Amino acid sequence: MAGCQGSGTLSSATAPDRAYVVNVGQGKRMTARLLGSLDGGDTSWDSVFNLVDSVASCGSMDTSIDGGTVGISCLAGVDNPPQTVRVENPGPAKDYFLLVDGYSSGQGGFALDVAITDLPTPIVGGDTCANAVTLTPSTTYLAATDGGASNYAFPSLNGCATTNNSPDRSFKIDVPPMNSATIVVTPSSNFNPVVNVTTAVANCGSLGADGGTQGGICLGSGSVGGTGTAETVTVNNVSANPATFNIIVDASTTTASARAGSFEITGTLTQLPALLAGGESCGTAVNLPVGSFTGTTTGAANDYSFAATASCRLSSAAGDVAYAITVPANGRGLVTVSSLTSGFTPSVNLVANVANCGTIGIDAGTQGGSCLRNNVDKATISIGNETGSDVTYFVVVDSTTAATGDFRITYATEANQPSGEFCSAPEIIAMNGTLTGTTTGYGDDVQTNSAAAANCGGFSNLGVDRVYQVTLNSGEQLSATVTPTGASWDPGLYVVDSPAANCRLMGTTCLTGSDVGGGGEPDSISYLNNSGASKTVFLVIDNYAATSSGAYSLLVNVGPPPPPPYTKTAIATANCIDMTSGTSLSSVVADDAASSVTALPVGFDFQFFGGAVTHFSMTSNGFMQLYASSIGSPEVVAANAVIPTTGAPNNIVAAFWDDLDNVAGTTARTLVSGTSGSRVFTVQWGGFSIYSASGPQPERLTFQIQLFEGTDVIEIHYCSLAANGGNAARVGGSEATVGVENSTGTVGIPHSFDTAASVVSGTGLRFTPP
Repeated sequence: MAGCQGSGTLSSATAPDRAYVVNVGQGKRMTARLLGSLDGGDTSWDSVFNLVDSVASCGSMDTSIDGGTVGISCLAGVDNPPQTVRVENPGPAKDYFLLVDGYSSGQGGFALDVAITDLPTPIVGGDTCANAVTLTPSTTYLAATDGGASNYAFPSLNGCATTNNSPDRSFKIDVPPMNSATIVVTPSSNFNPVVNVTTAVANCGSLGADGGTQGGICLGSGSVGGTGTAETVTVNNVSANPATFNIIVDASTTTASARAGSFEITGTLTQLPALLAGGESCGTAVNLPVGSFTGTTTGAANDYSFAATASCRLSSAAGDVAYAITVPANGRGLVTVSSLTSGFTPSVNLVANVANCGTIGIDAGTQGGSCLRNNVDKATISIGNETGSDVTYFVVVDSTTAATGDFRITYATEANQPSGEFCSAPEIIAMNGTLTGTTTGYGDDVQTNSAAAANCGGFSNLGVDRVYQVTLNSGEQLSATVTPTGASWDPGLYVVDSPAANCRLMGTTCLTGSDVGGGGEPDSISYLNNSGASKTVFLVIDNYAATSSGAYSLLVNVGPPPPPPYTKTAIATANCIDMTSGTSLSSVVADDAASSVTALPVGFDFQFFGGAVTHFSMTSNGFMQLYASSIGSPEVVAANAVIPTTGAPNNIVAAFWDDLDNVAGTTARTLVSGTSGSRVFTVQWGGFSIYSASGPQPERLTFQIQLFEGTDVIEIHYCSLAANGGNAARVGGSEATVGVENSTGTVGIPHSFDTAASVVSGTGLRFTPP
């Protein structure tokens, strides 16, 4: 079944099929697209699409198997979207056949789109670069590698894409000074081309005897597609003289069905911006005026090799160049660098002065650079100038690999930045209430990163930002909620201490922050000034994504803090309730296990962090969760965390949150005691041990959580915490979390986190609401 899709296990004689005939005239092309199961049509079946060139090629009919066929031979076939086949007919008019079939016994509806168009101008490529055929720019030609010799076999070296011992054809295109040439090779549906472009005949390599050569040096290459997929290569002439580029069309496979075939080839010329060569180092940096220019690292020495840090982008042992930009007073500079050379990815770092570029290496670079910004997350580097004078910065263009190449560099400036652009010129909030605003049109002048953002919300905030200033008297609390307008962007909200210099271009640290909400969801913060003096802070609305922004409403309140949700006190002597008659929760008696979401006793009225709860779950790892309804997802997180934290689990009472395990005699029970209106609901972990991969350990821990109806008091009682020769520090809480936390993980009353001797056998804790 040569050339067909669905041979063997794909299409099947048991699936119904349809055949169509299309007459294709001389010098015409037929393109047919099947809108079947895989390409926007009926999704209830799996379609297969084949093209054959004669009735005989359709095969002989086998009426014993649903009228199937045997021996079919195809020109092309597709079983994955887009389900498109194409054929060129340079000879006399001819009938071609389109067969619509199904995988296995699949069948269903489809649409068939057929177009007949003129063929491009036919051309026969040269056998070698020495007799390459010239392409006229902006003209599409029809060519083929069929009948050609295998003169070149490029390795994946020197900028070339790998080719094999397959027939190849050579072309060339003349490119004027300061122009780029874009070569597009669009193959037939059964051909997988590889395109290599060289600057001289000698760089094509020495001719092989149908075995190719390993000597090619390429300016650009294309092999990212597959069979039937177009390849595009762009090369540039940044010299003052015309240049001729050689184009070799080959194949990446020696498979007979794909090693040669027809293709269209088009070369298009585009004028490049004026050449502005960069300086060899920051000390000799070339001034970059406003506008768009062409630059190159080809031929430059490797003076700088930046290490990958929060502020610098990794650059390799490749040539680099430097430019100087001038950012106007109270303005902004924006630098964009994009590659003009295949295989070259620019690494761009913005530095404050010549010294911060690092010590110049001897063609080996340096790791000493200190950067303000880089182009890892954004194509455009933005730098604001919050001073009253122009400031000069330096832009180093390098490479992420050993490759060098040409690039387009564009510089733009913005004057008179708005209020709220910088922490040095924030918008002042002088009263409580709700205000509206947008980050659109603002710059990115304050960034947090995940490595240093624990107090900033836990995530990097790399987008544009807007800054407000709030003054707090001693003892006052700032509470704020930002709500994005629409679901298209994800704001972050954080508080930075004064002075304004604490608002850093990268790696800002915060007093507090929140980024728990996703796109379209609010984030809230609260910060208490307990410094004993008046304090000015900056409230920053930022964005998680590097390239989005949007409108928002901001609710701000400054005043005395509300009373704490609970007051924690010590219980000198534990009052453990006898659980012999309690209800067993056997599902909890396992490693990292939890009970289902279970209802509290009927009529048991209990408030947790001011909200009614009706259900609970118990985990083997020493905490219980409370729920407002029967809907909930019990957590079994073994790795304890500080309280409060927004990560799971939330809405918890943690009596001894550690990685616990069951051993012989371990129990998990609940019990209701007392009279209606003043009942006590008790959850007990009985005889649990500390988990160890080596097996059961000697520690035995029995403790209870007691919920008091009517008063909403929570008590934790440590009935017996016995090391029994095991890990005494662990039994005392050295790796445990104790406390209570609300449903969002934003408010909690902690007792301890990984603190030795923080819990003692025979004692307890009481959490009393206001």
